[in-house]
Amino acid sequence: MPQRWSQIFFEHLLVRYGTLYYSDVESPRFCEIVRLPTFERGARGLLSDDDQRELDNVLAADPRIGAVIRDTGGVRKLRITLAGRGKRGGARALHYYRGSRERVYLIAVYPKNVKISPTGAEKIEMRKLTAMLEAER
Repeated sequence: MPQRWSQIFFEHLLVRYGTLYYSDVESPRFCEIVRLPTFERGARGLLSDDDQRELDNVLAADPRIGAVIRDTGGVRKLRITLAGRGKRGGARALHYYRGSRERVYLIAVYPKNVKISPTGAEKIEMRKLTAMLEAER
């Protein structure tokens, strides 16, 4: 099957500023992926480029994927399987979807064996963050 006309062009252009998801339908769906510094720090050494690309594509296909974490203003937790790390070698990615802008904010990522869920103080900070992101123009 031939590649979509813009797949090669956009692959490098949008790595930093967003991603393009190619669906099975004729017209592609655009969804911007924004990586916050907290996510970038956590991803270093944990997620390969392929893992990050797969995460982008999963989120672009369904930005509402993952369980909503209560008391965070809509932050979701997504389980990630990491290749070659076994059953317990997975990770968790926290993201927020702003539907009105078709934008997904990647907030944090951490190994599954380090933390299960955000603390109460972290939830308060996430609620403040989501309020700021909603107010962003």
